[in-house]
Amino acid sequence: MATFDNVSAQRLSMMVTSKVVPLFYQLLGHGFCVNVQTGSSVRELLCNQLGIDEDYLDQRIKSIFLNGKVVDDVDTAIVGKDATMALSGAMPGLVGAILRSGGFYAPMRSQISHEKNKSPSQHKQGTITLKLLNLVVRELGPTFQRCEAVKKNYRAAASLQAL
Repeated sequence: MATFDNVSAQRLSMMVTSKVVPLFYQLLGHGFCVNVQTGSSVRELLCNQLGIDEDYLDQRIKSIFLNGKVVDDVDTAIVGKDATMALSGAMPGLVGAILRSGGFYAPMRSQISHEKNKSPSQHKQGTITLKLLNLVVRELGPTFQRCEAVKKNYRAAASLQAL
């Protein structure tokens, strides 16, 4: 198996049949790098920079994880340089109810909740890792599939080699 250490990829272009599209969605779930203006709130970054509709953010994205912690307030959580953000639709069962951003059970998970930022961060050009999960990957995946923001993904290269 080949390794991809010290490999710098700027763009990956693919033309695939519809049968292979679910593989692309798996890659988006592993995460991909996006060049953004860091120091912005989650809402500002997702809606103003990445073009996700505010209604979609409020109604379809049910759980947001920033650096492994659940975000309850997208207006106060600030995205810093090299952050990892995961977006998920509704998850089933008690776990889904507990991890729902701003949900009724949020106080039960205070240890894994993102703390409100006390002051806004300075806006700087940076890179974050974005992960799209379950329903969100199917609905937003095609948008990011065509987007120049997908900078590099070593897992993608390894998976493509297996095709």
